[in-house]
Amino acid sequence: ALAWSASPYSSYSSCRQYSEDLEAAREASGFTTPQVKWIRRHHDHPGLIEPAADRLTEALGRLPIDRRRNAVLAFSAHSIPTTMALRCRYEAEVAEVARLVTERVDPLGNHRREVVWQSRSGPSGVPWLEPDVVDRIRTLAAEGVDAVAVSPIGFPVENFEISWDLDVEAAQAAEEYGMAFVRARTVDDDPRFVAMVADLVVERTRRVVGKRAALGVLGLAPDTCPADCCLPSPHNR
Repeated sequence: ALAWSASPYSSYSSCRQYSEDLEAAREASGFTTPQVKWIRRHHDHPGLIEPAADRLTEALGRLPIDRRRNAVLAFSAHSIPTTMALRCRYEAEVAEVARLVTERVDPLGNHRREVVWQSRSGPSGVPWLEPDVVDRIRTLAAEGVDAVAVSPIGFPVENFEISWDLDVEAAQAAEEYGMAFVRARTVDDDPRFVAMVADLVVERTRRVVGKRAALGVLGLAPDTCPADCCLPSPHNR
């Protein structure tokens, strides 16, 4: 059987934990079940980057003309504990996607690019990746920024965390400080994203080695992750 996670990033929560849960379910079933193989991580696939860039461009077009030029581009992804982030490429991959998208949206470098985080949970004493998107909007307002365009690059598929954290909480924070706010749509219904999934399935089932579609500088994720990949942090034990 072939498995695919909608999250394109490498971390315990977005990748390895799903694999462990599937293996545990196979063992607990009491039946002979298919071995599960995974589609590779695909944060830098053109089928993700290009639709994300187009949707951020469309979102920028919804800002008032007098604020559009100086809007901050905020790229939001799900926060994870810092101890978990130290054991994987998650933070680097999110930053790379933000860079790749910005290159296409803003080739002249008119906009400031920032990575922000959302949806943290767990004990308050456990450090997670920061800044939180709402907190950052408030500090940007204090710096004099009057417009922000948020791209939910951590979430290819529309979900409640986007609807609440961005469309409600982040939008309300921006409104409170008189900032213009727009949120780019997710890429899940873009034909290029759907074609990417098909491409990755073909790549895995036919064992394609050369000419795999990828952008950026971090290098292709492996088909099969090594045993020490994305180990859980102590707080996940």
